[in-house]
Amino acid sequence: MLLSGCSPSRGTVTPAGYHQTLYGFEVRSEGGSFLGPDWLLDSHDKLGAPKREGIYKTQFNIDADNDGSYSHREEQLTYDLRFRHRYTNAILWLTTFPVSSRLAETKLSVEMRELVDNMAGGRFETAKIGQTTTVEDTRFATRIISEGPATLAGHDAYWATVDVANVDQLKLDASHRQQRMRLVLVRTPFKHRVRFMVDLPVYMVVGYASAPSEFDAEAPAVKHLLDLLVIQGKQGFVSAPAHEVRAAAPVPSATTSADPSATATQVPSATTTPIPSAVGAPVPLATTSPVPSATARPVVPAPSGL
Repeated sequence: MLLSGCSPSRGTVTPAGYHQTLYGFEVRSEGGSFLGPDWLLDSHDKLGAPKREGIYKTQFNIDADNDGSYSHREEQLTYDLRFRHRYTNAILWLTTFPVSSRLAETKLSVEMRELVDNMAGGRFETAKIGQTTTVEDTRFATRIISEGPATLAGHDAYWATVDVANVDQLKLDASHRQQRMRLVLVRTPFKHRVRFMVDLPVYMVVGYASAPSEFDAEAPAVKHLLDLLVIQGKQGFVSAPAHEVRAAAPVPSATTSADPSATATQVPSATTTPIPSAVGAPVPLATTSPVPSATARPVVPAPSGL
């Protein structure tokens, strides 16, 4: 039996920032602004209340009791926060969602690939892990071009840079790339309660999507937003190499290049040396040797802006 319901308001925006009432995390603003004047807050109205219609509302199915079938249907607000760049129409979003408890220990690198695969149908902003959402007619081809592990406020995270292309457009132009995305997937400490007192794990996704020609200029906004996040009193986002990071050949494009390569770097843990929350704060880096691999795959460092 499928049960449905509408998630309570996730929170409102005030001059101090955003407080998420469902799970209790915060995104602090600086001087009443999250990302500066070029990024417009799109997910909330002028009074700070969340928008609830159209793209701002998502219905999804989830396997709540681990029996291999979708047993729970829930309607939620699509975004915790969504921003739109006033000049390029790039978007930056933050969303949290529950997943089946069978995914609680799955490697984040595996879950990232499932997330990217699920973006092949419909709006990529509504894609989830281990569940279905409404699929639109447009079909996308997605490809991870770089990826790596990270931590956010001491919790496991994983980032990826992804190229997205319209399948129909690829038939006409093999080099066509509609969007380039930066995704950060975080395994949070939160729980989402559903029927029969079942507590499900909660994941967070911070995503940025832009035309490939504009991608590099605004990509640092992802790091800025992550630095403003506070989870259980902790903050700080750092990225580091790991044995599962793989290097993919750059996708041909007339306007862009793949993420810059460099020597693998190791970053101090966010639990011991949190990154200052000020926008644009640099991440301390130290050179280290690549992680040994049986297949001698090169390690890809975190891209500029993370």
